[in-house]
Amino acid sequence: MAELTTFATYYEYVKAQKRSDKKKSTHKCGATPEEAGLICDHLKKHRQEPEMGLCHGARFGMEIDMFRECIPNLYIIGTDLFPKKKRSVKKWDFHDQRKRWIGRFDFVYSNCLDHSHSPDVCVSVWLRQLKDSGLLFVQWTPYHMGINWGDCFGATLHEYIDIFNKAGVVTDLIVCDKLRILIVARKRTKDEIVW
Repeated sequence: MAELTTFATYYEYVKAQKRSDKKKSTHKCGATPEEAGLICDHLKKHRQEPEMGLCHGARFGMEIDMFRECIPNLYIIGTDLFPKKKRSVKKWDFHDQRKRWIGRFDFVYSNCLDHSHSPDVCVSVWLRQLKDSGLLFVQWTPYHMGINWGDCFGATLHEYIDIFNKAGVVTDLIVCDKLRILIVARKRTKDEIVW
């Protein structure tokens, strides 16, 4: 069953994320070059060469570098509450929508939905950032089922999928390795009914 830590204030949420940021050296859920390669292959297979990407929770910018390696002309922005690579990662809370980002990106990637204090809102924000033909890629691992430190949302793969299908449409699951699965989703069209 999905778990969600509630915070009395936004400040308490940020404080929990700060504590979590200091403990990340042992985290096993980061992106890998293989995962980035699978995303790039999927984008090239199902869409034209992407021009713009957005990566939420990109602290050190590793994902940004990996995507640039496999899509050389890609313009990509990273966000994080506590960015470590200031040049390519902007300080930003991924729950918040920037007007100029709405409908702008060919893809959005994140491996940190488990850090969301409001996952339904978060997924809706991310889907709105996509172009009509864009794709959202979110990593899920068994580590995303529990809550601790700043990982304030825990859910099974099926519960993740349900959240995405409420806000958009899950189009694919990509198995990266025995721990990592990518949920691929898109915006819902105006003609599609929510069940």
